[in-house]
Amino acid sequence: MPLPHEHYRSRLEAVGDPAVVTALLDAWCERRGESPARSGWRREYGRFHPDRRAWATLVMEEQATGRLVTVELLDHARPDAVAAGAVGWARVVEFPHDDALVGLPTVLDRLTDRRVIRYRPGKRCTLSGVGPHGRRFVKVVAEAAPRLQTDGEELWSAYRRGELPFAVAEPHGWDTGTSSVWWGVVPGRPCADELFGPHGATLARRFGEALGHLARASVRPAERESADDQLARTRRAGARIVSRVPNFAPRVERLIDQLAARHQALTPKPLVPVHGSPHVHQWLSDDEGLGLIDFDRFALGDPELDLATFLAELDSERSLQVPVAALEAAIVAGFESVGPALDPVRLELYRAHKRLAKVARSAWALRADGDRRAERLLGRLEVDADLTPGRSSG
Repeated sequence: MPLPHEHYRSRLEAVGDPAVVTALLDAWCERRGESPARSGWRREYGRFHPDRRAWATLVMEEQATGRLVTVELLDHARPDAVAAGAVGWARVVEFPHDDALVGLPTVLDRLTDRRVIRYRPGKRCTLSGVGPHGRRFVKVVAEAAPRLQTDGEELWSAYRRGELPFAVAEPHGWDTGTSSVWWGVVPGRPCADELFGPHGATLARRFGEALGHLARASVRPAERESADDQLARTRRAGARIVSRVPNFAPRVERLIDQLAARHQALTPKPLVPVHGSPHVHQWLSDDEGLGLIDFDRFALGDPELDLATFLAELDSERSLQVPVAALEAAIVAGFESVGPALDPVRLELYRAHKRLAKVARSAWALRADGDRRAERLLGRLEVDADLTPGRSSG
């Protein structure tokens, strides 16, 4: 069982100081007979997991060269660790060595002009590069996932038939030897700036139309994500919150009980194809139209799941020039113009699930004030769900 957040606060404060991390990496370089990085290091990823051997993991990039290293923060000294001051001890591993992604070096050898898009140590790494048949995106994963190829084939076929009015990646095979899936390139540029700008509602409506067409498409994902599956996922998130901040337990239990009661009142309806995580950074746009990427959570589910996921990610976005309510109205209108009718009760229910997931992410964030940020998010969710402590939940 992880220790409460307060136990780690001083070490989390130290990790938040760039000078502390730079000092431990300088010590690592010196131990290897190298000079310290002149241009400094930039954090690309950080995760707090005190229930594991390393209580936190960081991915750091040397700014001048792009070299990546994984930094594992440890409670105790070991032969391959360096002293890390107030943080304790640290083990530094140079990319691409990763015990869980053993195919990563082989994949890198097959690519030129390569670039790391996203690296999550021990889980997955997404790369871009040029192979024998042109530019490819490659995802190396820790657990075999050939369904990514079969789902990709379903989507590509639907796109070629004209069922999907947005571009998807052409699948180029699952490689069992390296546990990697290979894709073509989806054209377009990121859409976030346009969505956050004064004409964001117009783009949100286009997103809604695209997801409506996906819900109508004759594709059959390998996975299912029903309302019951989402409730089970939320119960796990609630347990994670309480393990980090035990005094949240009564409030989290009350909230989850209310969500469960609302689930029981739902009227069953057919599940449809859903993306599973269509937040703004999954969309691309160019003069030819939209593109949608990263179908890792592609499943048969309630369409409200997709819209709630999109909206929940905007709730705390400070750079929006259009109110979230206007974006919600636009994406709902776009979806219902071509897709099945949406259930507003389901939409709010899924949105509450996604917001509780953000509470869990904040509670487990690699920062000293993670518990305080989680409490603010939890309080807003209680108010919006009419679950303020002391108020009836009936």
